[in-house]
Amino acid sequence: MILTNEEQTKIEMAVRSVENTTSGEVVPALLTQSDAYPAAHARVAILAALIVPMIFFYLNFDFAHPLWPLFIQLPALVIGYFLAYIPRVKRFFTLKEEIDEEVHQKALQMFYENKLTNTRDRTGILITVSLLEHRVEIIADVGINEKVEKDTWEKLLVPLISQIKKGKLADGMVDIITTCGQLLSQHFPKKDDDENELSNKLIIE
Repeated sequence: MILTNEEQTKIEMAVRSVENTTSGEVVPALLTQSDAYPAAHARVAILAALIVPMIFFYLNFDFAHPLWPLFIQLPALVIGYFLAYIPRVKRFFTLKEEIDEEVHQKALQMFYENKLTNTRDRTGILITVSLLEHRVEIIADVGINEKVEKDTWEKLLVPLISQIKKGKLADGMVDIITTCGQLLSQHFPKKDDDENELSNKLIIE
């Protein structure tokens, strides 16, 4: 799922609009994937290397040379490895625990790399959508987390995930940015001396 220039602009305008009402900072991020998941490639490669020779045996292929199975397995191993680059295949052969861990770690990494901890009142919010894994994660700094209920962010994710499933990624991101902005403005209304501390650009990786 790729956003058009118009959709990216729409998301960035939502960020600007929100930050006109609050001293908080909202940063949206869109990732192709949170990790390369090498274990998935290994699993598919090994499975292919096991299954393909079995198919030849089932078809009563004449293994005249004792190394024939090896000659079959090596290409199967390579083909299996590259098959894991197909998103659905990679996702299927990746454990849920691996996905949860990698998406969370990537979101944390981006949170610090993009300096969301540097805001004056510690009110930065990162909204991360990771496409391969079909995962969305919100990380908020300590300033806002001290003001909201623990399950606030999980509740906010529900409508965004629903929009993404309908193919309305941009609309979903605009809606959740607006909702986060409303939450921030309740606890951290805009001050006269506020400055835009972080970029309003949509991060795309």
